[in-house]
Amino acid sequence: MTVAQLRRSLIIALSIIGLLLVLASLLAQPLGLQPNPRIRRPADDGLSGSVTCLTFAAYLYLYSIRPPDAPKSLQADVGIRLSATGLVLALAAGYADLLGFGTHIGPSFERPLSARCK
Repeated sequence: MTVAQLRRSLIIALSIIGLLLVLASLLAQPLGLQPNPRIRRPADDGLSGSVTCLTFAAYLYLYSIRPPDAPKSLQADVGIRLSATGLVLALAAGYADLLGFGTHIGPSFERPLSARCK
């Protein structure tokens, strides 16, 4: 198996895993994967994993379509760094409460407007 075939297989696998994680996280409650309606941890984990898989798949795809002898451009470096920064910010925002810098620290909190939503 050549490097190009391995990279193509990895891109396809990461894309499929990312899409399956998106579907699983969006359908977590109907599938019975939600332990508690107040804590959406399985859905958050699924969406974070899917964003990570899809970002790496996009990076590998863009890297594979670039000619091997072409020099790296400044635009390509900036794009890669921006996508990696966006991924880190998305993960930090998704886990803000669990990491301790969100508005609700700890799992036993009362969500705002929860009385109106019932």
